[in-house]
Amino acid sequence: MAAAEPVRANWGHQNRTCAIRVSAPDRVEYRTADSIVNPYLMAGALLKAIDDGLSSQLEPGPATDANSYSDHPAATIFVPRNLGQALEALDNDPVVLSALPGDMSELFRKIKMNEWDEFLATVTIWDFNTYLDHTP
Repeated sequence: MAAAEPVRANWGHQNRTCAIRVSAPDRVEYRTADSIVNPYLMAGALLKAIDDGLSSQLEPGPATDANSYSDHPAATIFVPRNLGQALEALDNDPVVLSALPGDMSELFRKIKMNEWDEFLATVTIWDFNTYLDHTP
């Protein structure tokens, strides 16, 4: 059974396991966003990335027919798996950062870092059930 969302930064034709799926000559799907994403920020970042790729004539690499969940092509990398990894990737991506004008990139980063810190400080039911019997 395939995971719900892509896990690797790759693309393919009619391949639902890829981050970017070309399903028809004029149809491209960006599949890594989830329902919590701000659609305006995502669209702005995608447009900046697309513009940069076209302007710089970047090659996307070969399309993959492999199952991105179970096959492990050496040439692909994982997409961020949590907010902390996503923030680290954002810090290292001047193109996407440029999609947030003025002070917006720093404000966005601070808000999301605060959200990540709160998440890390939260005790979940899993923590409670797993570790309660091990406390003195």
